Amino acid sequence: MRWFIGMLVQAAMLAGPAVAQAAPPVTTAALDHPSPAPVPVTVTLTAADAASTWFNTGSGFVRYDGPVTVAAEGWHTVAFYSIDESGDQEDERSVSFRIDRTSPRTAASPAAGQYAGPVSVRLAASDPGGSGVALTFGRPRTRAFAARGLTVKVRCARAGTGRATLDVSRATARRLKLRGQRLASRAVRCAAGRTPTVRLKPSKRIAKRVARRGVRSLKATLQVTLRGEPALRRSLTLRR
Repeated sequence: MRWFIGMLVQAAMLAGPAVAQAAPPVTTAALDHPSPAPVPVTVTLTAADAASTWFNTGSGFVRYDGPVTVAAEGWHTVAFYSIDESGDQEDERSVSFRIDRTSPRTAASPAAGQYAGPVSVRLAASDPGGSGVALTFGRPRTRAFAARGLTVKVRCARAGTGRATLDVSRATARRLKLRGQRLASRAVRCAAGRTPTVRLKPSKRIAKRVARRGVRSLKATLQVTLRGEPALRRSLTLRR
């Protein structure tokens, strides 16, 4: 028995201390825009203790030397992995995202025309790009703009923040001797399935300038933007 134990001790001494196998590196991917994105998306890969990182956008793996930008519309998957100095390779990972650069379309019913009584207008929005409609807005109320401002109901399909702005052309701004083209601006806060009312009211200085010039109506552009979505614009006439 002593002989057997001695052989085990000798074998352990010859084998030397046990060496723990290092874990392979871990690579993470970051997108500069959330999916779906209305603009090209840049993918940044980061890996600690990696000798090299490799990625594949669909044409085979190539070495990663810096952020990768993908511009084509549609769904994309970027696969990647890293290798450390010892040759340990992590399991392949991937990140998927969608680029949707096609603006949604909104149709109003009934058709434009003259009616004998009050008319309820219905809006139907569709998205040819396939991401879904995140934001629509109804018909703005533009009467008595200088005193009460413009009000518009914004319909949100998802939660988010954005901004509503009201601008005139450069020619109109010069004619009214305004400092800029912007008449009013306000933050928009959306909750999924809600329809908040946004009021854009000009400053007292702008309202006085419009009144002094005797302007009864103004051509302006209303723009509503939800972060990460294409801007919605509408040309309208403001009544003083």
